[in-house]
Amino acid sequence: LLPSMRAALRGERVTHEVPFSHPGLGLRWLEATYTPHLGPGEGVDGLIVLVHDVTAKKQVERELRDALHARDLFLGMA
Repeated sequence: LLPSMRAALRGERVTHEVPFSHPGLGLRWLEATYTPHLGPGEGVDGLIVLVHDVTAKKQVERELRDALHARDLFLGMA
């Protein structure tokens, strides 16, 4: 997380996905976007962080990969 924060403070917009272990929900995947907040001058005044749960998206991606692999095995392409 620290490299993303530093990059945003340099003026870069950074997005990445990270696994997160939630005590009640188990493993979740989070997408975090770090956006520089520009001040009245030319420099970065701070940063804005948006985090949201992308666990369902990751599940669908895994299911699609598994289905494509099963198809390839069936067709003798794997």
